[in-house]
Amino acid sequence: MYQFGKIEKQGQLALAEPSPAASLYRFLKHYVRAFEKRWRTTDYYRFEKGAVGHDALLCALIGRKPELWPYTLPRLEAAMGDNDVCLTSPGVYSNFLSEFCKARGWSYLSTATDDPALAQNICYKLHPNAELIVKIEEDCFLPRSVLPALVDRFYAVEKDTGYEPGFIAPLVPIDSFAAPIVLNSLGLLEEFENKFGTGGAGQAKAFAETDTEIVRWIWEHTAPLERTAKRLASSPDKILLAPVRYDTGLIAFKRKFWEDGGYLPVFRRRVMIGRDTSDTDQCHFCCEAMAQSRPVVIAADLLVGRFSANSQYQEMLPFLDERKDLFTA
Repeated sequence: MYQFGKIEKQGQLALAEPSPAASLYRFLKHYVRAFEKRWRTTDYYRFEKGAVGHDALLCALIGRKPELWPYTLPRLEAAMGDNDVCLTSPGVYSNFLSEFCKARGWSYLSTATDDPALAQNICYKLHPNAELIVKIEEDCFLPRSVLPALVDRFYAVEKDTGYEPGFIAPLVPIDSFAAPIVLNSLGLLEEFENKFGTGGAGQAKAFAETDTEIVRWIWEHTAPLERTAKRLASSPDKILLAPVRYDTGLIAFKRKFWEDGGYLPVFRRRVMIGRDTSDTDQCHFCCEAMAQSRPVVIAADLLVGRFSANSQYQEMLPFLDERKDLFTA
């Protein structure tokens, strides 16, 4: 009969020898985890390598919303710091993006499978020196200084509080949690609530993410982004902790956070039957932060614009044509 726990040995407490069953379990657990990580980084891909080797990486998920590129790519280039850059296209290859990257010394990654989580895993693995990762999605409109400020804030939170964030993100005006904060800072919350009613942070699916009229109104009242970003920069609140699942369109996190979580989960069956997996990484980042006891931090004085929720994209395109002035830097 196998013994577990502690046993008495020559008048001293000693650990019992692990049973064969326990040893087998640990071996199988390690093997399964290793297989899972390999499974989550396996795909056909094309990697056009640019300048690499920095300790920070910017991974930009891009390829499905070309209507936004004339507005978002110049902002991305203007906001860039000293780091590796890899434009990453899940399930599509773009000659335009390939040439765009070559002209700037950036890397370009195209994967065969249309799954943002899988594409990110491959991108992060291809940049092994990157200890800090910034992930951005192609519908994000960047004020010029937000990227270096977000990275600096990550390290400041870590130094000043003793806690390492799971990830840090700026305020996103169309996010249901961030919208009331942004509008209140601009003195627009009462006007908004008189027009649309209240949209509490817990009512994520009943707020800006599902109502294009609200998204249009917010863009009309927060653009130009640079002006709004300057007003928010004077906010006395520098950080907030997210009590709900938060927008991960632009986030910064450490490589160890991604590795300790076993990489991003990949649901190949969903991809095979055509189910949308675009929010898989958002769910994982938020859940994994809680699982690892790491706070989800919001930089309350930093801002990034997002064009719309994914489900609203086609419905919002006519608004882009009508109000180009709102989206131009």
